[in-house]
Amino acid sequence: MNPTPTTSIDTAKAADLGEGWVAFVGAGPGDQNLLTLRAAALLGEADVVVARPEIAEMVRHLLPAEVTLTEAGDLDAEPKKLLAAARAGKFVVRLFAGDPLTFSAGADEAAACAKAGVRFEIVPGVPFATAVPAYAGIPLTSEASADVRVIHAAELSRAQAGPGTLVILGAEAGPADIGKMLIAQGWPESTPFAITWNGTTTAQQTVVTKLGSVTADLKAAGVSLLTTHGPAVAVAGDVVAARDRLSWFETKPLFGWRVLVPRTKEQAADVSLRLRA
Repeated sequence: MNPTPTTSIDTAKAADLGEGWVAFVGAGPGDQNLLTLRAAALLGEADVVVARPEIAEMVRHLLPAEVTLTEAGDLDAEPKKLLAAARAGKFVVRLFAGDPLTFSAGADEAAACAKAGVRFEIVPGVPFATAVPAYAGIPLTSEASADVRVIHAAELSRAQAGPGTLVILGAEAGPADIGKMLIAQGWPESTPFAITWNGTTTAQQTVVTKLGSVTADLKAAGVSLLTTHGPAVAVAGDVVAARDRLSWFETKPLFGWRVLVPRTKEQAADVSLRLRA
């Protein structure tokens, strides 16, 4: 027997009682197809959506016509926005890139709701740390090692050399410097290293190198060290070598192409879906 959906019932009950509530929702790393079913259902019933513009745009097709979009701003002021809307009887979706409790303010904002007695729900999202390497064809574990560490580029001083895999978020901020900093922390110059920009989107680009030759290999790949190319995730460790046989996304036949479909929007829908696939 299929489980009975609860989204509409939950929201309807809150509306009937004049109660507002907040859902902290993870939008995933960028590919719309990685949004969870629960996230999509809640977005379709939201009165208010609070998110950064680029994240709201990614899910705009799922939102009700009458929804109010509010740009996420000052982190200290954000809980006040959420609480005010909920107390006014609104159903609020606070939307985050990736996962709402991973390298984000979701936990603090949820704690503010709990303190104020406002009902809330947390909907996990597919995190950048696992999704982007998967789309690059890089497993994070192997039979030889199951040790995985996830760190932000701003905290590389804590990335002491060790066995296993190191995943670095925020790697768009000076990728060449990341290699130098890891070597300074004791990582061998021969350590395999990969950087993926705009992961899970059609703009994805991955460069595979070693810690000792990051600068030269980025230049050889045509990646400017003076330009920001979008959000990036880096992986250091022996698992990077698996990309040679597991790369599946960037090797699709039409990857990176822009295709004009000369039809009306309605007529082009089916062809467009097949081309994206």
